[in-house]
Amino acid sequence: MNINNIYQSNSNYLKVADLKGRRVDVTIASAEVELIQDVEKIVLGFEGREKKLILNITNARMIAELLNATDTEVWIGKEITLRPDKTNYQGDLVDCLRVDSVLPNQDQSGDVPF
Repeated sequence: MNINNIYQSNSNYLKVADLKGRRVDVTIASAEVELIQDVEKIVLGFEGREKKLILNITNARMIAELLNATDTEVWIGKEITLRPDKTNYQGDLVDCLRVDSVLPNQDQSGDVPF
């Protein structure tokens, strides 16, 4: 039994568990600034997806580099790939969600509903 199936998040925001271990191609539908824990963050919405992604600086810079645009308005309608990864956080290796460093290739990912 997978604990992620039992303790599913009711959050409107993506978590790494939502990817179910797979790479997922998404099309950016919106980029808005939201106050998350008293800090302004860019939050992306995706076409045909319910959950949104709160961008950390690493993922925001990756999208800007991939799309050659720091203006989030240019990102709308563009496709990126989300993938599960690991990062070092406070001395521990933890799961994280990353924007892949290459633009999508349909053969590399599967469709995961979130």
